[in-house]
Amino acid sequence: MHNFRTGLTSVTFRQKSIDQIISITRQAGLTGIEWGGDIHLPPGEIQLAAETAKKTHAARLEVLSYGSYYHGGETEDFQAVLATAKALGAPVIRVWAGHSTYEESTPEEFTALAKRFAQAAELASKENIRVSFEYHRGTATQTIDGALALLNAAGHPNLSCYWQPNPDITQSEQLAEIDALLPFLSNIHVFTWTGANIR
Repeated sequence: MHNFRTGLTSVTFRQKSIDQIISITRQAGLTGIEWGGDIHLPPGEIQLAAETAKKTHAARLEVLSYGSYYHGGETEDFQAVLATAKALGAPVIRVWAGHSTYEESTPEEFTALAKRFAQAAELASKENIRVSFEYHRGTATQTIDGALALLNAAGHPNLSCYWQPNPDITQSEQLAEIDALLPFLSNIHVFTWTGANIR
């Protein structure tokens, strides 16, 4: 039996404070929060991460994940991301699969990207934190083919993947994606957009 938990991503409310987001989550009757690394908890803000974890738990909520904006670039600092996630007590770090789609990447670029994520996954495994790809347009995980290729190329047991709906494809295609991704699936981002990206 799966233990499903529900939460919100703090990036949905970038304009609101940490305290306000905790209050909204409680009012909604959700399990916890994915704290974002762009506004609320930037990488390296260790004290803030620890304080946010304390506030989250005091409200009887879980820290579900750390939504980082690590893209696996050559010059990016995964150590700061990992240290922040550790201070937050996050079981998962959400990462972005580069800046190009699988189909647009050269074999050399793709191999280098997979290697950097395998290294990140290994570092995180020492802290018992999983690394999971955002399933997003404009990255190597834009399509199911790209997501599976990257997961298999990295070949690390500590790597998994989110899934979220792509408004550019049909519902049956989306369901097929979920089926194909199931062995690697860690989290689902839920939202409703139309095909014209109307929220």
